[in-house]
Amino acid sequence: MKTYKLKDRIYNAQCIGNVEPIEYMVPYPNIRALIEGQNIKYGQKMVYVEKSLSSDKLYRLAQQTANWLRSNGVAHKDRVMLEKLGFPESEIAALGIWTLGCSLIFTGDEDFKGAYHATDPAFTITKGTKLLNEISSFSEKFEPCVKSLLKDEAVVFWNKKKGYKYSHYNILVNTNGIQHAVDLYENQSFYVKLKPNSMPWIILQIILPLYSGSPIDEKNADKTF
Repeated sequence: MKTYKLKDRIYNAQCIGNVEPIEYMVPYPNIRALIEGQNIKYGQKMVYVEKSLSSDKLYRLAQQTANWLRSNGVAHKDRVMLEKLGFPESEIAALGIWTLGCSLIFTGDEDFKGAYHATDPAFTITKGTKLLNEISSFSEKFEPCVKSLLKDEAVVFWNKKKGYKYSHYNILVNTNGIQHAVDLYENQSFYVKLKPNSMPWIILQIILPLYSGSPIDEKNADKTF
């Protein structure tokens, strides 16, 4: 019986049937490029209508967060643990982590101690963090030293004493699949309200509105998840 190394198992998990990742292309090389690219395309368009956050505003907040993390000694490819913050601070924190080129560590069951020991994060954004206050004095422009690759780790989701590792490709290709499965496009809006404790939160509440150009709008949603 053939035994696969972890990196081979991760690569195989990224395949869609017999189609390998290098053959099923997504239009962005990493999540940071998605944030930046969609800002160019949809800069003035709302992402979170309830909070009056446009793509441009989120882009600037993400860069401030990346600069704040760097000031705390966090470097590219480090792991950053995110404890549960209120909306939209959790979402902004995640975008800032990816903007710096780090991977996001979060939990489904608030076992932060177990996740910390298993993943060894370089920094933790704790529950008590007032993120918008912390980042307010930092520059809205961030210059990355290194850019992440599609195969690089983007998320580690810790749940029930197990860790699930996702690359930038995993996140982007799943979002691509969801967008087409539900026929969601830029001339529509949708509504979803999830706690930051599951992978659907990552895909539906953070990446999908940016990827599709469709804002999250409770009062005028064409689709509700």
